Amino acid sequence: MSETPYIIANIFFGLGSILLIKDVIKDRSILRGYSWIGSLLTALGLVSIMWAYYESKFWTSMLIGGTQTIYWILVFVYVTQIRIREGKQE
Repeated sequence: MSETPYIIANIFFGLGSILLIKDVIKDRSILRGYSWIGSLLTALGLVSIMWAYYESKFWTSMLIGGTQTIYWILVFVYVTQIRIREGKQE
């Protein structure tokens, strides 16, 4: 199986994540509207994909895919902090 389609997809995901990171750096309050469950599931899905890349020895995909994985883990952590501070439940 070729890694090329995964590399191309991860380049798009990576560019999108960089744009999201840029916006969050400008104004962290935009994360207040993010769903806690949605952030958790997205982060878990990306970690699972990274595991699949590791098992398949798709090192380039792991390297490029790391951007969005780290972003969504940080989003989940930040949304969790907001929920704890505000005492919200979803």
